[in-house]
Amino acid sequence: MHTPSQSNIHAVALRSILMVVGIFFSISVFGQFEEIDKEAREIPIRGLTVDNLARTIESKAKTDLEKARMLFTFIAHNIEYDLSAFKKGNYSYTDPNDVLKYRKAVCQGYSNLFQEVCRQLNIRSEVIEGLSKGYGFTGKLQSRADHTWNTAFIGGEWILFDPTWGAGYIRNEKFVKWFEPKYFRTPPHEFVTNHLPSDPAFQLLPCPIKPIDFLKDSISIRSIALTCPTPNYAFHDTLTTDYEVSDSLRILRKARRKAQYAEFGLPNAAVEINTLASSLMSKFNTPAPPSQERLDEARNILYLLNEAQRYAKRSKSPDAQNINQVIEFNIKNLKEFIEATQKMLKAPPR
Repeated sequence: MHTPSQSNIHAVALRSILMVVGIFFSISVFGQFEEIDKEAREIPIRGLTVDNLARTIESKAKTDLEKARMLFTFIAHNIEYDLSAFKKGNYSYTDPNDVLKYRKAVCQGYSNLFQEVCRQLNIRSEVIEGLSKGYGFTGKLQSRADHTWNTAFIGGEWILFDPTWGAGYIRNEKFVKWFEPKYFRTPPHEFVTNHLPSDPAFQLLPCPIKPIDFLKDSISIRSIALTCPTPNYAFHDTLTTDYEVSDSLRILRKARRKAQYAEFGLPNAAVEINTLASSLMSKFNTPAPPSQERLDEARNILYLLNEAQRYAKRSKSPDAQNINQVIEFNIKNLKEFIEATQKMLKAPPR
């Protein structure tokens, strides 16, 4: 007769605990927001703008958590996933007001709408990009992010949401509308089983899982996330610091975390740093006397562009070549500016 090992007994026990916790979580969440969900379903979408939606939610919900829930439920019941656009490889409607007007989007549109309404409700939030185990998942790690979702800072903690997956699912090549409240305020150890952010800080775990672990089954990933022997990552401190520094430094911090974590974070890291550098370069469009200060600023921006280019060149993403071309164009222009400024500073005064 076979006797189960101690490790097998522990594994079975852990699976049972996880199932019970998941069922309890789903039931408690549903009951807690029953009235809020009803209010959200009754908001008329015809002619609605982001401003009006934010004001409507503000008037109906009391706490930030209730506001986020009402927004999540409203989006889930009113926005259809644009499967046709996804198959064609485009982003469909991404502007929040367009998403409301046409009532369809792919994940970027869902996330942008959630983000913009949160901003107007004065709720700190982020659009998160990364890998997912959704429609089209190949079982392999991709070279670029393939999905976006959201996080928000509510009640002193970061909370995870996926408004796209909250709206339904794809079956037999068709989008099926089906409200999935489990993707509202999903526990981090559960969320990471099918959502892997480019920025490891947004796993919201004391021991972030490794990219290779994301390819394991859900139970194994939960086990890794829940049995962290020695917490080694203070994600709360990291994210708090992000909002204590300048916007430029916050963008740079996030981009570097993505580039260091996994290959699929390289394209986004390159784009974010190049975008930051481009915004800083815009000041040179305004005529001003040459100065050592402007020259030093330009050299610092060139350092950023060179960093962005390194990430683009390391990436195996199909977008990498185009990203590198844009960065190369900015480097060329900036080098010309630096050279011209140097010559003017060396020229004798008239």
